[in-house]
Amino acid sequence: MNSFNRILRRDAEADFRLGTPSKDEAARDRRLTAMASLNPSGFRQHKNEPRKDAQGKTRGDRKREGRARANAKVSEERDEQFMHSGTLRKRREAEALRAAQKGAAG
Repeated sequence: MNSFNRILRRDAEADFRLGTPSKDEAARDRRLTAMASLNPSGFRQHKNEPRKDAQGKTRGDRKREGRARANAKVSEERDEQFMHSGTLRKRREAEALRAAQKGAAG
């Protein structure tokens, strides 16, 4: 490969790299032509509204619902031996606070 081919290849690579700025107007035209040849039907135009599924919910709606379901309070009662120590501490503090409020009110 001679030096002329190397120079042409280097210039052609610069036309395809989007991160490098165009050197001049001719380089800009070459880049536009190269990009048009890559996708002759044109580039996709996105809708202004987000995509929705069959139920009419967006991806964000589904994520929010999933988080709400995961973070919902569980209403089951458990024996203390099966509870996390932090939960036990919070429960005992809440019971002590309720008892103190009852004693002050009564």
